[in-house]
Amino acid sequence: ANKDVGAEPQRADGDGGEKNLTSCQRFGVCYGVGLALVLVVVTSAIALGVSTRGRVDPYFSVEISGMEGLDPLRSPVVFPESNLTLRVDNRRPIRQYCREKSTVTISYSQVDMAWGELPAFCVERRSASELSVPLSRPQVLLPRQLRDRMASDMHVGKLELGVEIEPSRPQDADRPCYLSCIIMSGHLDEPQLCKQFCV
Repeated sequence: ANKDVGAEPQRADGDGGEKNLTSCQRFGVCYGVGLALVLVVVTSAIALGVSTRGRVDPYFSVEISGMEGLDPLRSPVVFPESNLTLRVDNRRPIRQYCREKSTVTISYSQVDMAWGELPAFCVERRSASELSVPLSRPQVLLPRQLRDRMASDMHVGKLELGVEIEPSRPQDADRPCYLSCIIMSGHLDEPQLCKQFCV
């Protein structure tokens, strides 16, 4: 029998070419799943970067000015007074840094010499701030051995003072952080970096 040249080829089944398509291709599931995975990866990367940058600790430094009443050779009882300046350099690009009310203590050879209260404060992102804290103690009784050591250290300009800054009520803080600094008598008016410890 002769075949019609212009006749349309017969299909093998009634479904046409759809049976040759996978379910993924037919409904666009592959494209949707792929797009969703890309969005999840990108979102997670952004969230991780933001979280990491948000946890960057500021730089802390302290200096002491106007140290008075520290004359161990005159009397076993001294009346230390000074002013402490705390500088906070907030390097965070997206978050401000806030700190609750704190207690500042200056010590020599593990003996508290003076203290004061640092009010609660916040420093905006990518900015710095300085806070001044007056420190004093009514009287400090120094043992003879400690007086001699202090006088010797002061004479050679190597009196080492420890500065501790801790939350006034650490039990109320979500993440209490403590600052520890060392200042030498010959560099009292020079900013000295502090270390921060959080628990």
